Amino acid sequence: INDDMRLSMLLKIKDDFGFSKLRLGYRMVKTRYSNPQQDYTFINIPIAGGLQKEQDVSYLWNLSALDLAPDDVVGYAVEVFDNDIVSGPKSVRSSEYYVRFPSLDEILKKSEETQKQVFKEIDKAHDEAKELKKKLDEINQDMKKSKDLDWQKQKKMEDLAKKYEELQKKVDDFSKKMDEMTKTLTENKLISPETMDKYMELQKLMSEINSPEFTQALKKLQESIKSMNPEMMKQAMENFTFNEQNFRMSIERTMSIMKRVMIEQKTDDVMKRIDKMIEEQEELNKEASKTSANDKNKQQELSNKQDDLKKELEEAKKELNDLQNRMEEFKDEMPLNQLQKIAENMQNQNTSQKMQNSSRQMQMGDMKQAQKSQQQVMQDLQEMQKQ
Repeated sequence: INDDMRLSMLLKIKDDFGFSKLRLGYRMVKTRYSNPQQDYTFINIPIAGGLQKEQDVSYLWNLSALDLAPDDVVGYAVEVFDNDIVSGPKSVRSSEYYVRFPSLDEILKKSEETQKQVFKEIDKAHDEAKELKKKLDEINQDMKKSKDLDWQKQKKMEDLAKKYEELQKKVDDFSKKMDEMTKTLTENKLISPETMDKYMELQKLMSEINSPEFTQALKKLQESIKSMNPEMMKQAMENFTFNEQNFRMSIERTMSIMKRVMIEQKTDDVMKRIDKMIEEQEELNKEASKTSANDKNKQQELSNKQDDLKKELEEAKKELNDLQNRMEEFKDEMPLNQLQKIAENMQNQNTSQKMQNSSRQMQMGDMKQAQKSQQQVMQDLQEMQKQ
């Protein structure tokens, strides 16, 4: 489930007596900060009553009231009651299904893996295109030397055309992967409008790799090979050679822009991590201010949450270092020096130690001192965000 906390469901119910009631049962199966639940809490789902024997029911379940934390898992099942007024309503329950709220770290890492995979595939496609260009040049040279066509030349050209067709399919595949990844980032509000513009530019470039002109030129080449007409084949080869150059250059442009987009996306990722930490730290501060010095269970829970935030901060530092390494390639065009300064400030602020102090103080029940430490942490995070 993503950030909007909505799960859309479609249910099919069927019974000879019709229906009297339909309800959704849910329970917390896995959670970091409280105990799992054994029993269901139920929500009634509106249905048409009476003797209607079969219904398709759409239901949009809003889970925001459950206040899910990252990695929490909710089990759910649907229970339907028939309309047997003689012997009384009977019920049947569906299998249990599960919905999980992924952590920010999981979503970001998954999108980064997709990015790297797509870039690797583009790079490989570029290498393949260069190799095919060599074979194309060889065939062109052969045709200039001798206009006679034999089965060997025909076989070479057929193989070449087939390889280009396979390469086109690969381009379509990695373009679809990029579309899916962009959709996930947009749904989870993890992409800035500026980076979104870059993705749109990148997707436009990807769609232009397999241009209609290149596809048509390849089709004409395949037709000319089947015809075994030397003049027709020569014209088709000239046209295809011209369009092949544009095909290859489009892949090169895509690679260059994608490197920059990956850097911008990484910048967005680091920013989103910091935003999320500020939001979670603020919520933790509020909970701490309401917690009694005698409530040991709550103190331990808040201490655990502070420890989790410390881990998130360490992850943000790693991501910042990775971002610096990526910017090295474009150091004359990107604010590498400013980024290095931010990384140095993060180290000097010693925010991790302040978080550790806050955690220990809450464990000991010293809530006033813990709140002072938390205020210092908030100031550090807000300063980091501003930079």
